[in-house]
Amino acid sequence: MRGYALLKEEAGDLVQARRMWEEARALYGEAKVEAGVAESNRRLADG
Repeated sequence: MRGYALLKEEAGDLVQARRMWEEARALYGEAKVEAGVAESNRRLADG
């Protein structure tokens, strides 16, 4: 999911990128990957 979110950001599709970051954050949270949650939060705050 992270890779797709990065690609969407690069392509300028910020709406879809945001959706993907939200989903990535949820998945990272379920897996207890704090670094992934933190990155997702940063990306969402920036966008």
